Amino acid sequence: MPELSIIVPTLNEEKYIGKLLDSLNSQTYKDFEIIIVDGGSSDKTVQISKEYGAIVKIKSGVGEWGQRNEGVKLANGKIIINTGADIIFPPNLLKKVAKILGNEKYVGLTGPNVPLNPPLWAKIEYILYNVLRYIAAKFGIYSINTQFIAYKKDASDKIQFKLMEMNADGLFGKELSKLGKIKFVWGVFVFTSSRRMWELGIIGFNLHFLYVIENFFNISPKLFENYKRKVLIRHEQTHKKN
Repeated sequence: MPELSIIVPTLNEEKYIGKLLDSLNSQTYKDFEIIIVDGGSSDKTVQISKEYGAIVKIKSGVGEWGQRNEGVKLANGKIIINTGADIIFPPNLLKKVAKILGNEKYVGLTGPNVPLNPPLWAKIEYILYNVLRYIAAKFGIYSINTQFIAYKKDASDKIQFKLMEMNADGLFGKELSKLGKIKFVWGVFVFTSSRRMWELGIIGFNLHFLYVIENFFNISPKLFENYKRKVLIRHEQTHKKN
């Protein structure tokens, strides 16, 4: 059985998936499996994934969160890593994950997201966002996102990503923190695509991710309910086959 299971939901990601898989195959730590849960791609995403030796499951119509939950069902590893198709892993990242989560006092692990070739405004925002996440983690408050989150598989028996919830990853982090300590480590980072930053611009990007505020403050879920539903509809269109 592998130590780590890496779960990636996809839909028409042939432009990016090869770069992610290259970065995983270049890891100094080799005891892992890759699970691709595809939403019914019409491009070469599935073909490329199979060529890299990934486990591939086609699951149409369930959206990103359903794909991630399905990936956990297929996982054989003791540690689950959720990430995205447009992410790149530094060569020693998996080694760090295995070492840190081998410690029984931690149930989860996360770190900074570093955008590749972002606009200047986005670069500044991500620096501030990562600093805020680090400080908040010191007080037991976690802003988790699925660009990179690692946790022990035992936790998946108790919590899943909520369907039809735009902030499902943030809420997952809150539930995970109730099961044990989550460690935020500066040296455990991933590189993320800047495509959405360029496509949406500063206003569109920040409006899209405005709901992240509720991860840091005790805000009533109803305050963002209608807003998140509208954002979710747009988001799910990129993870569901037309």
